[in-house]
Amino acid sequence: MAIPRSKQRRHHMRVQARWPVACQRIGRNGIAGEPFPAETLNLSAGGIGLISEQPLFRPMRVAVRLDMGELDLVVRGTVTRVDAREEGRMVAIRFDTLPIQEQLAITRFVMREARERGQLSRAIDPGTPRWWLPAA
Repeated sequence: MAIPRSKQRRHHMRVQARWPVACQRIGRNGIAGEPFPAETLNLSAGGIGLISEQPLFRPMRVAVRLDMGELDLVVRGTVTRVDAREEGRMVAIRFDTLPIQEQLAITRFVMREARERGQLSRAIDPGTPRWWLPAA
């Protein structure tokens, strides 16, 4: 019996790339702690995948400084997944609701980087509609 694949719940385009970032744990009092280095695995307007040597756990709150040229933001989010990898701990972080200007800035950055890295095209699964038509 085959094990069903998990369903992807992503709503934002994602680019896979490595950039250095600074993270901070957010305490229960809402105050961010000391910054520590991490490296991105992927980025979207909804969240980020990181490699970190620092221990992070679900559902820890964190702040991430995105300083990538024209994209310079501090976003807050919640750790949703932690996996062990050879290069360190892989941490998935879902961003808190962002102002539309910040969502657009991240989306533009992701689209530009994905285009430059040849990540814009992706295969369509067989049986997946290529367009949606409203009911008559």
